[in-house]
Amino acid sequence: MVKLIRDNGNEVILEDRPWLLGLFLIVMTLLAFWLLFEAFITASLGLTLAALAIGGGALLALRTGIRATRLTLMSSGQAHLRLRGHGGTTTRSFSPGTLRAGLETHRDGDGETYRCVLLIDGEDGVERLPLTPYFSGNDSGQRAVERINDWHRATS
Repeated sequence: MVKLIRDNGNEVILEDRPWLLGLFLIVMTLLAFWLLFEAFITASLGLTLAALAIGGGALLALRTGIRATRLTLMSSGQAHLRLRGHGGTTTRSFSPGTLRAGLETHRDGDGETYRCVLLIDGEDGVERLPLTPYFSGNDSGQRAVERINDWHRATS
């Protein structure tokens, strides 16, 4: 969920930290360690394989799927996007007037979910960069899109 961290006239900071997903994956990893311990006590091959599958999947998801995103929009028109995950930190900077936002919609049997997508104007057209890797049913994506586009209009 994208949250507005700061909006003080000089800068706007939007941030996404998937702490709930991270917490779930840590619990799954701990469960796998417990199952592995139980498997060694009972000498159960099936329990050992289940523990390795659960633990391996959770650790792989923790390693590759969790990423914190921070978008800083400055009153000068400059913008900085910082992506932080287990692979390191990546920072991108954007010139004034090149960054907008749009709302991406995903439809399935349960209804619609949304996420904020950065639209970056460049020489090769418009690049679409999701601010979060997942879709959400709440209105945080819409609020982020509105705030980014308000900033874009004010600084262009």
